[in-house]
Amino acid sequence: MIDKTWRIAPGAPLGPLQFLDIIGLTTAYNIDAAGDDESRANARYLKEHSIDQGKLGRVSGEGFDKYEKATT
Repeated sequence: MIDKTWRIAPGAPLGPLQFLDIIGLTTAYNIDAAGDDESRANARYLKEHSIDQGKLGRVSGEGFDKYEKATT
């Protein structure tokens, strides 16, 4: 719902969670982990609820959304 609203309202091609799945949740974690107290709390949440469960974004086939794993 967040991504759908984001795409409709400003006409953006991707929503914020889709973008995070593309850049990878470990990148978002590393950025937040270097921030202030609120950012570090976000980093801990992201690690506990996604990264520790193997949900790394598109690269792992699942992040905020599920994706088909790429084959090479």
